[in-house]
Amino acid sequence: MKTLLSALSLRGLAAGAAALLAAGAGVAVAAPAQAADVTVDMPYPIPVSELADGIPVTVTTDPGAEVDVRSVNAMFNGGYTLPIEDVDRFDGAADESGEYSFTLAADDAFVSSFKPERNATVGELQPDEAVVVQVSSASKSTSKTTVVTYDAGHIAGPETATAAEAQAGLAFSVQEGPAVGYSYSPAAALGDEPIADVAPESVGPAEEFTVTAPDSVAVGDEITVSAETVKGSNRLPDTLPVTQHTVRIVEEPTEDPTGDPTTDPTDAPTTDPTADPTIDPTDEPTTEPTDDPTAEPTDGPSTPAARELSVDPERIAAADFVKEGAVTIVATGCEPGTDAELTVTPESENIGTHVDTATADADGTVPFTVFGDNPEAAESYIGAYDVVVACPGGDDLTGAFTVTAGDGSDDDGSGGDDSGTDGNGRNGDDKRDDRSRLPRTGSELTAAGAGLALLAIGTAGIMLTRRRS
Repeated sequence: MKTLLSALSLRGLAAGAAALLAAGAGVAVAAPAQAADVTVDMPYPIPVSELADGIPVTVTTDPGAEVDVRSVNAMFNGGYTLPIEDVDRFDGAADESGEYSFTLAADDAFVSSFKPERNATVGELQPDEAVVVQVSSASKSTSKTTVVTYDAGHIAGPETATAAEAQAGLAFSVQEGPAVGYSYSPAAALGDEPIADVAPESVGPAEEFTVTAPDSVAVGDEITVSAETVKGSNRLPDTLPVTQHTVRIVEEPTEDPTGDPTTDPTDAPTTDPTADPTIDPTDEPTTEPTDDPTAEPTDGPSTPAARELSVDPERIAAADFVKEGAVTIVATGCEPGTDAELTVTPESENIGTHVDTATADADGTVPFTVFGDNPEAAESYIGAYDVVVACPGGDDLTGAFTVTAGDGSDDDGSGGDDSGTDGNGRNGDDKRDDRSRLPRTGSELTAAGAGLALLAIGTAGIMLTRRRS
């Protein structure tokens, strides 16, 4: 039979019983003060160019409350997750207004002890990659995710035009915005009045569209050209709005060069006067966008995340497993905004099967962390653990990890290399039969463990217990 009540639950029952006794005796019991909600705020999305200034993080909690930054993880294109180095340095306390702020600097590193080649800094994150910050304060836990996105595109086109040119139609295109999976809906206005003649209604990156001004356009007017970004799929990252473009309507150039003091015949070249662009600039506008497709950005966004499960590391020493956030589990491909259920089933009879839930973010990604919560009984966690994440969007996602004795490294020093795994994702050298014969009795645990091997799962901080005989 599994023990389902934690020490926290028992304390809650005792407090409730005391309150009932006091109420029966005619004693007024004051309701406990409600703690403020704990929130985390970060820019969302954050353009890749702004990573050089870091990612600002603001935590809102009770005034003066301690803020424990429990984890900062980056989810990389390719489906793996890495924690930031030395996360405790971000801990602090809220000011008198209940706010506490810190910055993830551009040179702050996300590191892997098993695959150092994956190490990266905040400033090296790419579009469609994400950062997850988890904090605890005032007895509450919460987390926030932000996604790296592309810089805003800009509209290429003429900056000045005559009224006749504007009435004939001016050509524009959107440049340097995201490419694959995105399109643009162009629009224009003459002062405060929308211009109806904008065609086509939808264009791709670097594709040309035309704005034709009405007959009322006059010298001194300004035409404002804009474009709305349209995502081909909700799973694509958000983008910044396209920067607007302004065209100023100017006078027709004079055909008499003597009327312009800058064209004094004594200063003019003796060659063909038509070589001077001030004489007849309307023959061939120089500001028409090129049709050459080589201006199209080549670095398109990555394919939306596939439905898969990442477990990192897949092999970890017992001494490391009892450190907070030891194993990171990330499910991708879930329906955004839906609940995902994590189930961790241990091989050991001393650890119960445990369940946690979390909500998929706008990209359909759900991160969890799993670790042993009893450092004085670290050896009790030795064994294999099966991982299942169920969420709307497809079949259940499965994986596994193994807690080992010693320093957790493979015989060849390759750490969590994927090679040599069986169909369940376990390394072939796990030696499960040998470990399964290790005693799993209360005497194996220390007095501080009280005969229990505790496992902490996910962002909710649930405390769970082992099987009892």
